[in-house]
Amino acid sequence: MMISPEGYYEEYLKGKNEKQIMTAIRGLKQEMGRLKNTMESPDYGSEAIIMPSESTRLWCARMYLERAKQALSDVGGVYAPSKAEQKAELFDASIPAISKVIFSIGGFFGGYETRTITVDEEHIHFDVEHSLILKPSNLPDGLDYPCDKKEFLDGVRELHIGEWRTAI
Repeated sequence: MMISPEGYYEEYLKGKNEKQIMTAIRGLKQEMGRLKNTMESPDYGSEAIIMPSESTRLWCARMYLERAKQALSDVGGVYAPSKAEQKAELFDASIPAISKVIFSIGGFFGGYETRTITVDEEHIHFDVEHSLILKPSNLPDGLDYPCDKKEFLDGVRELHIGEWRTAI
């Protein structure tokens, strides 16, 4: 069962010194790495996913890590992000500059669907092209994305793309 970040603090961090909190932080980062490796495996999803899922556990571990960093700061420690964390932060900082996102979804026999999301100053525009049919019949012309720019970019940020492996 997953607990809240405050529950995690009460259970594992409260009353600990800087060295003990850093040990907990390293453990959380190792667990996050293990979960990401599992989720990025080509075989992931081929077997039943036990609840809580890896994605839920990773989401909770991220919250625990933030609370552990705060606890470290509270006892006078300074957290130094790793190179991978710095790279992820740099990517997150560049998210507001995104102007276009293109997704290719599908396979050889069913054809590919290319979804293009274009971001301008105020709006998000959505376009779909299919490799087998010229225009999907269920989409009206001039379709806007069902959220605003801030919501969309926040959603992209929540994907933590800066943490993804670039090669398998």
